Amino acid sequence: MMMCALIVLSVIFSLASPGHSLHCVLCVALEGTHCSGNSVACPDGNICGSVYTETTDASSTQTSNVFMRSCIVEDQCNTTGSITSANVKVKTAISCCNTENCDPPRPIFTDDDHEGNGRICRSCSTKNSDWCYNSDTIECTGNETMCLLQITKLSGTVSLQTAIRGCTTRSICDRGYHRTESGGTRVDVEYVCTDDVSNLQQKSYISGLLALVLLNFLY
Repeated sequence: MMMCALIVLSVIFSLASPGHSLHCVLCVALEGTHCSGNSVACPDGNICGSVYTETTDASSTQTSNVFMRSCIVEDQCNTTGSITSANVKVKTAISCCNTENCDPPRPIFTDDDHEGNGRICRSCSTKNSDWCYNSDTIECTGNETMCLLQITKLSGTVSLQTAIRGCTTRSICDRGYHRTESGGTRVDVEYVCTDDVSNLQQKSYISGLLALVLLNFLY
């Protein structure tokens, strides 16, 4: 389950920083679809968003949910995405609203599509390393048409590295860069995506406070 929790770090959102006009609620709930918390000032180009993530461990059929409200980069709003790697599948959906401290509607996942799309990707995962590679592959399904290498790095108060390969949607790969530092810990998650299993070229970077929240439950 630890690896499942780390994969959740792929959730895409940008968090608040002080000094700008729109205020949004910042909170996290490890179960359910609602939470409440303090109001924070958002960066330019951000509006209020809700992020809902569902992680399924196929080996145990166990499912866990994480719900978060925060400031979101506007072009990330009203999107869905998913990642499938080894025995784990992560789905995420984002909804938004753009008034002071508004409560976005509950994000809705798209229906699962289990039909193969012809894409074959490497599949592996490691802990305490920023690299994984083996001969194992998985057949991608639905709109997961990209091959993914996800590298998660936590440094500072807590140090941790993980690497995961699998299939993902283009919406995950298209997200931008945002680094989070809180409580002496910095979180960076790097996605390397390609539509060719043998040629990982396109890079984007992301991080999230959700990583710091999950660490409280992992350690």
